[in-house]
Amino acid sequence: MPKITPFLFEEKIESFIRRYRLVNAGEKILVAVSGGPDSMCLLTVLSRLGYPVHAAHVNYMLREEESLGDELFVADWCKKQNIPVHLNRTDTKALLISSKKGLQELARDLRYTWFDQLMEEHNIHYTATGHHLGDQAETVLFNLIRGAGLTGAQGIQVDSERINLHRRLIRPLLGTSREEILDYLSLLSISFRTDRTNLNTDYTRNKIRHDILPSLEKIKSGATLHISEFAQRMQDIQPVFKLWIDELKKKSTTIHDHWIEIIYQPQWNSGLMYLLVSDYGFNPDQALLITDHLRVHHKGKIFYAPRYVLATAENSIQITTRDKLKPFEEVIPQLPFEFNYANKSFTITRVGYPSLPSDSCVALDHQKIKWPLTIRTWRAGDRMLPLGMQGKSKKIKDMLTDKKISGFEKKLALVLESSGQIICLLNGLHAAEMMKADATTKDFLRIEVLEV
Repeated sequence: MPKITPFLFEEKIESFIRRYRLVNAGEKILVAVSGGPDSMCLLTVLSRLGYPVHAAHVNYMLREEESLGDELFVADWCKKQNIPVHLNRTDTKALLISSKKGLQELARDLRYTWFDQLMEEHNIHYTATGHHLGDQAETVLFNLIRGAGLTGAQGIQVDSERINLHRRLIRPLLGTSREEILDYLSLLSISFRTDRTNLNTDYTRNKIRHDILPSLEKIKSGATLHISEFAQRMQDIQPVFKLWIDELKKKSTTIHDHWIEIIYQPQWNSGLMYLLVSDYGFNPDQALLITDHLRVHHKGKIFYAPRYVLATAENSIQITTRDKLKPFEEVIPQLPFEFNYANKSFTITRVGYPSLPSDSCVALDHQKIKWPLTIRTWRAGDRMLPLGMQGKSKKIKDMLTDKKISGFEKKLALVLESSGQIICLLNGLHAAEMMKADATTKDFLRIEVLEV
């Protein structure tokens, strides 16, 4: 005997919608309908509750006659119920040949792109899918066995914003079990279609659904419900947690011209580090290594994400986009010459008097210069004999390390060349011995470097 009546089931769904404020009065809902029990239940219950609904069905043409049967079934049922229905027939196999995406990703992109178009064309406010408690538990387990963290533990969101059109994707059945769904359909004598591929346990998700979750239910009755409730608790605390992380970022972050810098605190662990850097595409393993390097004060380690680069510095991490780390090179056309680069201001002038000793200024013998003068980022193997030293030249890399220059400042450090020879390391203002001014010097090349 069914454990629920249609009225009680519909009350439960209405209560869930109100609890999470999923739909405002009078707003239209686009229901994604495959023809299976979950989507047929969702379309039915929303329609019976009085929400203005449209149905959308995608025929991916993957199961030949079965796919066509699903399409005809949905179209016929919606026609009988006077529900507007939108049909999309797509040769997915043909598209897959020229796509770099997998089948599931391609199919998902196809349907949600189409859903967005329908919502725009028909002024529909939400897209609703039939995910339920079992799907939630399945997704959480699937994420966890793949090594997911806090985000993966949240599973399927009750309400996800479609960023591109500012639309919302809602899941009104997420608090409902598959058994309740089947009972509801049975009580109302509503038929549905069965996709045989969902029974194939060669797929990980199907194996979790048909083998692992039933086994967990035998160990502890209600396991599926408890896993789903855990995911919901993770979702409920996420906004508070995000506020805390955002505030921590704000307090710890300094924005520079070429990068942002986050000051590291010794009490931070790799989990917290991951939360701070995950928005930039860095993964948990990288967060662990970043934290380990900072704990032993290992400066200059570089980590790469798809769009961003991270460097460890003295008690901080620096993050920038890959394009800002491209090598820099510019020929100086004439003096004076001024430019800004990597959070510093550079001024190079010709003067008739030497400058007073300063951390921000150095003077070279202008008469010893050979044009052209070129400014560029240093390269591996670059060497120079620093002012005051005799004998063997020194690596630019070692000179930067001696000055305790690390992170992106080290990677982007500039040298000044005279006719192909390095005559000054601009970061740290190391002049070359060959450019030393003496009693016969009449003109000076003055170089000033300031923080900006």
